[in-house]
Amino acid sequence: MKAAAYATVTLVTLLAWWLLTATGVTNPLILPPLGDVVAALRQQDPATWAAAMAVTTVRATAGFAAATVLAVPVGVLVGRNATLSHAYEPLLATLTAVPLVVLYPVLAATLGLGTSSKVALGGLYAFFPIAIATIRAVGQTDPVLVTAMRSMGATHGRVIRAVVVPSALPGIVAGLRIGFGLALVTVIAGEFIAGDDGVGYQLAASSQGYQSADLFAWVVLAVVLTIAVNTVFTFLATTLERTLRR
Repeated sequence: MKAAAYATVTLVTLLAWWLLTATGVTNPLILPPLGDVVAALRQQDPATWAAAMAVTTVRATAGFAAATVLAVPVGVLVGRNATLSHAYEPLLATLTAVPLVVLYPVLAATLGLGTSSKVALGGLYAFFPIAIATIRAVGQTDPVLVTAMRSMGATHGRVIRAVVVPSALPGIVAGLRIGFGLALVTVIAGEFIAGDDGVGYQLAASSQGYQSADLFAWVVLAVVLTIAVNTVFTFLATTLERTLRR
C-alpha cells in the first residue's frame, strides 16, 4: 500500500514538473526541464556521486551514533524521574525548535571546516528528538511491572534492562529514526555552507555556477540518498526491535 502511494506521488510530481517546464510557465533557471535534469544525471560520473554520498553518509552516521550514545542514557535517566522529566522535557522540546544550524560558524571556528564540525552539527540536531522520544517512552512504562520486578528483589539496573528498555523500545526507535534523518539533512546543510566534499558541497558548487540542471540532478541524488538510508535504517531498527523482544 505504501509503495503504491509513493509511486503515485512520484508520478504526479514528475508529471507536474514536465507540464510546468514544457508549457514555459517557469523560468528554466529556477526549474529546468525534466529532460535536462535526466541528461545531467546521465553525465554525472558514478564515482563522483558515489564518493559524495559515501562521505555524507559516514558523517551523518557518526553524528547520529554520538547523539544516540548520549541521548538514550539521558532520556532514561530523566524519564525515570518525574521531577527531572517535568523540568527538562519542555526545555529539550523548546531547543528542538531552535534553528541550531546558526551555531555552525561556532562549530567551524572550534573544530575546523572539515569533517568534525559537520559530524558535531549532525549529532547536535539528532540529540534532541532522540532524548525527547526516550524520555516520553520511558515515562510510559507500566509501574505495575516495575513494582513486580522490585518485589522480586531486582536491582535498579535489572529493572531498567528487563522492563523499562523493552517497554520503551518502540518509542526510542521512533526517536532514533527521526534523529538519523535530521543528522543526514543537517550534515548536507553543513557541507553546503562550508565544505569541499560531500553531497552538500556538490549542491553548493552547482548553485554557484547557475547550473540548474546539475543542481537539480544533485537534489535528486540527495533525495535518493535520504530515502535509501532511511529505508536501510528502518529495516535495521525493526530487526533489532524484534530481536530484543524475543
